[in-house]
Amino acid sequence: MPTTTRILADRILQRACGEPCVEWAIGLLEDGYEQLPICRLAAKLRPHNHFELASLRDQVLDLLNLAPKTDEEILTAYAGEILTEAASGNRDAIEAITDVKDLCIMMDYLPTLYDFYLLYFAWEDLQSSTEQYYWAGATQSNIKSLIDDRILEFARTIETG
Repeated sequence: MPTTTRILADRILQRACGEPCVEWAIGLLEDGYEQLPICRLAAKLRPHNHFELASLRDQVLDLLNLAPKTDEEILTAYAGEILTEAASGNRDAIEAITDVKDLCIMMDYLPTLYDFYLLYFAWEDLQSSTEQYYWAGATQSNIKSLIDDRILEFARTIETG
């Protein structure tokens, strides 16, 4: 089920509003929210019209009256969700750092996510070579454990605030 953080991140990244928005609204209904825009969004069937769903999504976000956060705070929280999934074994670590690397690039090399950019390219280079210049000390034999350790560290940081 998509989280509100993911929906906010998708809006910042200008990703199409589709089935994840509908699933998110269904989750809100299950959590006891019953306002009309939430009901309308949850009831939308495919094929989806991005503009219609995005308008409803924005109405729902306004209804939730969320504390204001910067784009960096939202995307860092979203990266935390992705990495927490990987840390708990519910997502592949390489897939997770690939997604976080992409977030880092989209946000002009966001410093809080930059380690995952470096680790991704170190891992990528080490798939076909014994040389990489992104992460000091990373080798073919230890890159996966370095990635796992950094994921766990980031996930713990997010959890403790």
